[in-house]
Amino acid sequence: MNLNELKPFFKTFTHKSDSWKSETTLALGDSRRLKISTFKTFSGTLCTIATVCKVERGFETFVMYEDLNARLAEQKVRVTQKAVETQHQGTLNNEEVISRLLNGVRGKYFPNIAPDKFVEYIQEIHNA
Repeated sequence: MNLNELKPFFKTFTHKSDSWKSETTLALGDSRRLKISTFKTFSGTLCTIATVCKVERGFETFVMYEDLNARLAEQKVRVTQKAVETQHQGTLNNEEVISRLLNGVRGKYFPNIAPDKFVEYIQEIHNA
């Protein structure tokens, strides 16, 4: 799976509400969206997770214990904008982690698409 072909379709933004947070989204088709988020947890660690949600009437819905929810990275650091952006980009640039994630997404939500055709499938969605 050539992940560099998908990077133009990643949409990333960093913002601050209570704490710094960085999010990257990728439309998957079938009203589904992959979301990778880096944020400070209640325990104070900096955590990067991936979730797949369904977008219905402009709202994201996530079914607990059914939809994909994976922890990709975690570290105990002071949570600053730089720390959030560094961990987030580091996770996105980690080919092994993202490849495993996309293979899991494909297997769970799109089992009829061959592994070597999944990147093409996502490209078609974004080029339509």
